[in-house]
Amino acid sequence: KTQPSCLVYSFGVGQTCSFEKQVWTEHPNCEIHLFDPTPSVVRSSSKICPTLELSRRLQFHPWGLGGYQTSLNIEGKTVELLSLGATMSRLGHSGRTLDVFKFDVEGSEYDALRYSFDKKEMPAINLLLFEGHMGGPPNLTVPVAFRQTMTRLESAGFRLYHTERNPYGSWADFEAAFVNKTALQMSYSAKEL
Repeated sequence: KTQPSCLVYSFGVGQTCSFEKQVWTEHPNCEIHLFDPTPSVVRSSSKICPTLELSRRLQFHPWGLGGYQTSLNIEGKTVELLSLGATMSRLGHSGRTLDVFKFDVEGSEYDALRYSFDKKEMPAINLLLFEGHMGGPPNLTVPVAFRQTMTRLESAGFRLYHTERNPYGSWADFEAAFVNKTALQMSYSAKEL
């Protein structure tokens, strides 16, 4: 049984999958997993990517990305949150490299990353994309968590290569893209051959 050549996790897909459609189109050998625990999204999961059929290459899972927090109340229901390591284990992906790890988890991003680093369950990741949330009431814990997360990502070999304000979020929501320097070095080495 041959494994697809790349693995993509996208948490917090909501009602759209334009990014995942683009990956599907440009990289037909990728295995793409969509995650969202929001009850209304779970109910309509077959309609999230109407032009793409859910299959072995494109799968939807009804849980969210967590860390120390393992559940959340959304739309009046308690939903399950799994850490990245627990998700990879549940899906039989332990030990595999995540080529793309994308997440928009509405403020849980710092908890999820901190947990993965603390528990030493951060897998090899080539490209890490996330929406950061800094808005809400004045609260010093968010900027501190943001700074600690950036420091840990850098120490783990990630380099920030793009950031922009999210025009659809609060004044302080942003999109961030990191590349793993090991993956970048491998890419250059392969081109030099």
